[in-house]
Amino acid sequence: MIKTRQIHEHLSSTLLISLSLLIIFGFTPNSLAQSPLSPDKRSKVSDGSSDSAQAPGDPLGSPASTTADQLVGPPASQPVGPPPSPPQVTINCDPNPTPVAAPVTCVVRITHPQTMTVQVTAPPGAESGIASLPKVNEQGLFVTKRLFTIRQIELNKPLRVKGVQVRWSALGNHEGVVKLPPQKIPVKMMLMGVSDPKPRDLAHPTGQRLEPETTQEKTINAREAFWQRHQPPSLTERNWTLIIILGAMIVSALGIFLGWLIRLWAEARARRNIPFVDPRPAHIIAFESLEELERARLIEEGAFKIYSHRLSEILRAYFGKRYEFNGLEMTSDELREAMTSLKLNDETYLVLEDFLSDTDLIKFADMMTSAHAIEESRHRVYRLIDLTKVEDEEPDDQDQASKVEEVKLP
Repeated sequence: MIKTRQIHEHLSSTLLISLSLLIIFGFTPNSLAQSPLSPDKRSKVSDGSSDSAQAPGDPLGSPASTTADQLVGPPASQPVGPPPSPPQVTINCDPNPTPVAAPVTCVVRITHPQTMTVQVTAPPGAESGIASLPKVNEQGLFVTKRLFTIRQIELNKPLRVKGVQVRWSALGNHEGVVKLPPQKIPVKMMLMGVSDPKPRDLAHPTGQRLEPETTQEKTINAREAFWQRHQPPSLTERNWTLIIILGAMIVSALGIFLGWLIRLWAEARARRNIPFVDPRPAHIIAFESLEELERARLIEEGAFKIYSHRLSEILRAYFGKRYEFNGLEMTSDELREAMTSLKLNDETYLVLEDFLSDTDLIKFADMMTSAHAIEESRHRVYRLIDLTKVEDEEPDDQDQASKVEEVKLP
């Protein structure tokens, strides 16, 4: 039903516009039925010299006696048809009453047919406001709203809104003016209705003492509104380019710092995992270990097996550092093969064989031994170290003599 009604309204509006255009250009139903006159014929009719002029004594006359105005029709500037009803206009101004110098917004509401155009004339000194597009109401009429703002600067004098009028025009060259009655808006004092006036500040944003029963939400809203009205102007401007560049620099600096900390931590951890390697020669370390074993006085206490085991470890550690293999993890047979591949002298192999045989019997066969046999094993270790240690390089006599001569030369 709504769509059918809209279609009928659209067709009726189109028909009215077409008929109005035909009337404006002087075409009536009677003139459309007759053939149009040429300029020559119109001049003949106006002069009264027509071939078919009225016969004398003809009281009724004939079509030839018709004037040009009757054939052409009324002028275009004259209204055609019955005039439409003027639009319905109302005005509403708010606030009413208004404080001094406060803006007063007046809304002019016009209800008119869809074939009518309207124009609002605002009062002198008014500021033009928002003009909204017409809307169709339930009766199929347009509702047009126009807004304007006006202020009252003078004290003790009401605000008068006068001179507001609406000009309208409709199809058929119908025009008119609707004058609105003047509006009288009283002006109220700023402290009107305030029983205990106080300076407006953040503690008293409304200009009066806040009652104890005033809710906290109302107090917060009043103070926020006061701060919005009186806060200092903001002179800051966000430079997003600079912010992005500084942010990237800060992130890069933090990344570099964290990378440096991670590197220090990894290096410290790697140093903790690396076993300590004594840089001294192997025979020096072995002789020092033998002296520590002597100070332990294991022979006096009768711990011959422990003493023999420690002698074997010292000798194996010496061979491993001296010849760069892991002697502590080798069995006696593996140690013999490793030492045989080094092509040492025969005495070294004989002493090593005696030492390994005695220590294996004590360790694996639980052979009883004596302090004398342990002392012989210790001497064998000393002898093996002496036979295989790296000899200290001493300068030759000729080299020393040449150095002395070089010093004596001027």
